Amino acid sequence: MLERAAVALTMARLAGPAWWERRAHRSVLRDLYERRFRSPADARARAEALGLPALGHRLFAVVIRHTHTGTEEHLDERIAKVLERTGVRALVGETAPGRIGVLLALAQASAWQPVVERIGRLAREELGPDAFVAVGPGVTDLSGIARSWQE
Repeated sequence: MLERAAVALTMARLAGPAWWERRAHRSVLRDLYERRFRSPADARARAEALGLPALGHRLFAVVIRHTHTGTEEHLDERIAKVLERTGVRALVGETAPGRIGVLLALAQASAWQPVVERIGRLAREELGPDAFVAVGPGVTDLSGIARSWQE
């Protein structure tokens, strides 16, 4: 029975992102921002289950603030698809009304600036000039990502 469930989940994941995956991204991002994990190992396990490599990568918190309503889901999906096509591993989701969070996992030698600039261009295309994009300092462990969000 467990084998069948694992196969079904794998097939669903191969078919493309589902609504529940986007909701899971939002949930993990909010929990990281608010430090609602029992342990760093718990946070790492949840992030890695969603495809974000938490070890051996630099992690960057990106926040998009805006005043538009109803467009954040579309922008979530668009950012996630663009990052996936370019090989960037990330969690993307609305973390609060008017705020979209992106948690990037980049290889140690990768530059974060081009990735954040691409996210900024997408945000401005979708939301106009009132979109504000900020990036926190990179960290090497999920336990420091809440501080990066706040900065």
